[in-house]
Amino acid sequence: MQTILKKIIEVKKIEIRKAKSILSLKDLKQKVNNQKIVTRDFKSALTKKGQITCIGELKIASPSKGFLNKNLNLAKTAKIYEKEGINAISVLTDMHFKGKLSDLRLVKDQVNIPILRKDFIIEDYQVYESLFHGADAILLIGAVLSKKLLGELLGLTHQLKMNAIIEVHTPDDLEKIDFSAARIIGINNRNLKDFSVDLKRTKQLCLSIPARIRTISESGINCRADMLYLKKLKINSVLIGEGIVRAKNIPLKIRELLGKKIC
Repeated sequence: MQTILKKIIEVKKIEIRKAKSILSLKDLKQKVNNQKIVTRDFKSALTKKGQITCIGELKIASPSKGFLNKNLNLAKTAKIYEKEGINAISVLTDMHFKGKLSDLRLVKDQVNIPILRKDFIIEDYQVYESLFHGADAILLIGAVLSKKLLGELLGLTHQLKMNAIIEVHTPDDLEKIDFSAARIIGINNRNLKDFSVDLKRTKQLCLSIPARIRTISESGINCRADMLYLKKLKINSVLIGEGIVRAKNIPLKIRELLGKKIC
């Protein structure tokens, strides 16, 4: 695991311990059971025959680039995303991206499409926490999880009627996946060593993923040409954050990416 990831994970462990001191896992499970939460179907939202679907990410900042859109209004932008045809919304809840857990409910209450919690999920506590705060799906990052833990967290996610994107960066990450259990795999085009981005990473790794699994390309998607390139690779969906939030005109940028008529 790279140095920056190690630091983030160490901070995450401290955050989880603090959360447990306020609300135990047992009490959190009870709250989830009492609410009888019904999730929105994240996988189905990404399944549109003949189309490459889009997860729009609400991304204020990143550890490597700092602020991307310091004044991003999450509630207002979420509504724009849904109106312009985004199929699901990714909400960053990690402090290193200027996100917080309460952002999930803030966004969920604005739209009718599914919500993904994008964070560094390393314990079962966070899965229950995600569901309780409004997430319909979570991100499980292969680079920070062992094969055993990845399988356990994925199983729990499905048990709770949620979906999970298993994110991979390398062939080694793919080896951790039980393809019989996986439903959605995201290929991150970012190199974790130097943070460079190359869409060819998707081309390389997608060949090893069974066709029945929904495949998402993440990072470095900035224009319609990128979308068409990925569609030729038979990628099902894309996840775009920076390519949208940095645009001066967000609705116009979404229309361009989705190939809609621009008036």
